[in-house]
Amino acid sequence: MFGIDLSGILPRERVVVVEKLAKEEALNTLIDLLAASPLVGSPSELSEGIHHREKLMSTGIGYGIAIPHVRMRSIRDVGMAAMVVKQGIDDYESLDAEPVRIIFMIVAREDQHVQHLKLLASLTSCLKHAENRDKLLACNDADSFYELLR
Repeated sequence: MFGIDLSGILPRERVVVVEKLAKEEALNTLIDLLAASPLVGSPSELSEGIHHREKLMSTGIGYGIAIPHVRMRSIRDVGMAAMVVKQGIDDYESLDAEPVRIIFMIVAREDQHVQHLKLLASLTSCLKHAENRDKLLACNDADSFYELLR
């Protein structure tokens, strides 16, 4: 679906499908999933980095999508966590003011600029198509979401 191999970047255990969450809860859930992985050297630094990035400008890019992302020294390699929020996140402050329903959180090491940009570009390229977003939103559990991405 994405034209890139996400198997090493987004394992099944970092995919979540929920009914309803507020922005803060959604971000913290994804931060916790990433922080529990060997990718993250400092969970507190990750949390600070993601929340700082959101204060600068919302990562809600429109069409119900958000892609919070950071590059930092304490990250060991590029990684991702993903979430579908069935009823949407009304308080995300997305660029188009629409509720966010699909979130991909990306982390990368400071020196992984190219990999980080390629992943962002692949995600946005895929998610700009309504049929791809609809397929992800139709997933009722993490397994179906993960399988669709593979």
